[in-house]
Amino acid sequence: MDFAKVRRFNSPGFYFVSFVIPILAHERLGAGGPEMGLLFSLQIAGSMLSAPISGKLSNQRHLRGPLILFGTLARALSYLVIYAAILQEIYWLMVAGIMCLGLGAGLFWTPMEATIADAVDYKHRAQAFGYASRQDGIGSIIGSIFAFSLWTIASYQNYPLWISLLSFPIFSIANAYAGLHVSKLIRQVPIRSQDVSIPNSNTTELYRTILANSYITKFLVRLLSLLFVESVTNALVTPFLQVYLLMHVTSDKTKLSLLYMPGAIVAMLFSPELGKFADRIKPHFWLASACFVSAFSTYIIISSRSTLAIMAAFIIQSLSGMAAQLAIAKAFSEVIPSQRGSIIGLRSFVTQAGGLIGPILGGVAWNFMGDKSPFVTAIGMRIVLGTTYLVFMAGSFALLHTPNSQAEHS
Repeated sequence: MDFAKVRRFNSPGFYFVSFVIPILAHERLGAGGPEMGLLFSLQIAGSMLSAPISGKLSNQRHLRGPLILFGTLARALSYLVIYAAILQEIYWLMVAGIMCLGLGAGLFWTPMEATIADAVDYKHRAQAFGYASRQDGIGSIIGSIFAFSLWTIASYQNYPLWISLLSFPIFSIANAYAGLHVSKLIRQVPIRSQDVSIPNSNTTELYRTILANSYITKFLVRLLSLLFVESVTNALVTPFLQVYLLMHVTSDKTKLSLLYMPGAIVAMLFSPELGKFADRIKPHFWLASACFVSAFSTYIIISSRSTLAIMAAFIIQSLSGMAAQLAIAKAFSEVIPSQRGSIIGLRSFVTQAGGLIGPILGGVAWNFMGDKSPFVTAIGMRIVLGTTYLVFMAGSFALLHTPNSQAEHS
């Protein structure tokens, strides 16, 4: 999948930008807990608004290239707007840039994911999603090394801020290039016939039967509900993690970046291997394990003062999060193959809706219950979520793994 390799040019800013935005918003723009939460919520709101539209349009394969192009150009513009907002210290300009970033992401990811699902059979699909994520990881490594090195050197040499953040316009150029290139390459991706999406079964008749008996509706409602709760849980802590660690563990931003960055990048680099495991293990067990591991790693992050332990917890948490993401993506990609774009768009909409609420709740908790409260709440929610996956979802996921038996059940 050569077109997936171009994602390296979409991803160089992933972790540097997400790392510095809450710090700079807090230090230079005077953002408190609710304001930091609002920044993340509006990014997600942008993605939530564009994802269903992108999903519906992605059902038409000839529109996927233009959607990817528009999405990457929107992301390119957003980096420039955020850069200007930081230099001018204008909070609402940063809000606009971050919302534009979300709109671009919503347009980009759905057609990309639908194309991968169309090209790869179900039993290897999580691994294929993992391969695409690895390309994001490679781009993130290159971009992070450059951006963090420039930022560190500029800080020690007392260079002006526009130099230390010069990576923002460079990320913008990289995204524009990726959009132009991917929109051309996507036309060359071979599309697998839909009637082999589940081996040895009549997929069309199967889903007609399921729809007639409302089984797929129940499955979707359950899975979307759990996905919503998981998204709220993740978003409770994301906007506040760096600021919390700066307050309680280290005030050295360079040292903090060395704790934060490896976990996210390692998860992307090992995502094909995680995907291979996800293809072999029952999804309800896989997702439950990811929730429990994430709860444990969050506890380590907020309770330890050892930088080595925190770094290890970040790596474990990122690996568990990537594992869950691949399993969920695989499940949704097979629910109704003929409407794959719409289903993926619906999944993205629900995920972003949870992400919209989570930062606001986390910000309120931070202000009124203490800066540890969002993390403690997230730990409890992940334990409940993991138990729910383990106890209540085994039969539902059997729809995708043993279709013939489910058809009989219907």
